[in-house]
Amino acid sequence: MTNVNVSLPEPMKEWLERQVEGGGYGTVSEFVRALIRDAQKHQAENELEQLLLDGIQSGEPIDGKVVLARLRKKNAARSRKKRTK
Repeated sequence: MTNVNVSLPEPMKEWLERQVEGGGYGTVSEFVRALIRDAQKHQAENELEQLLLDGIQSGEPIDGKVVLARLRKKNAARSRKKRTK
């Protein structure tokens, strides 16, 4: 692991220590890692939401059954090509 030093004003340091004591964390590092994981999860959820919105706004919807039929047809053609080689 890598160490990171962070400068905090005294009130923030005291708050951080109270969070560790009251939140079931063994160390400040555990608490900070949990905060970072939460932030990463939140960012990933936001990115997924944006991708979904982009997809919704990208044009007319396509019937999922039609798409699956096309994929199955392409897959079958590839399988036939591999068997004939």
